[in-house]
Amino acid sequence: SSTVWVSAMITRRAMLMVTAGGVPQSWWGEPGVAAVMLLATPLVLLRVLDSALANLMRAQEFSAALAIYSTVRRVVLFVVVVGVLWGLSRDLRGFFIATLAAELLAIGVLLGWMFRGRGIPRRSQVSRTLWASLAIFAHVGV
Repeated sequence: SSTVWVSAMITRRAMLMVTAGGVPQSWWGEPGVAAVMLLATPLVLLRVLDSALANLMRAQEFSAALAIYSTVRRVVLFVVVVGVLWGLSRDLRGFFIATLAAELLAIGVLLGWMFRGRGIPRRSQVSRTLWASLAIFAHVGV
């Protein structure tokens, strides 16, 4: 969808700005803020992808499974973050690394469940008319 595409572009641009020095050091205020921002930026894309997958689940009438997934995701996220903060790292880097790991795990589990037994659809399995309509809709929607 266009939201995922825009999110991916914003994430890419933000990561390039942080890594390539596109943001002056004086804007950060502290020396470690740029590194933390680099860890936090992918969360935008991950949360948008999670939302898009949740919308697909709603559209396929898997609301009960979505409710279970959302609850388990929150609990796992909490346990992973608190575990990392207590056991490994008591700073923002540890928080964001744990959050990224938990979000990636959640999205991986959701994708695995959604495509179980049938695999990811190939382009040849979807009509060209549908692909063209989706591309036009995504482009116009942006």
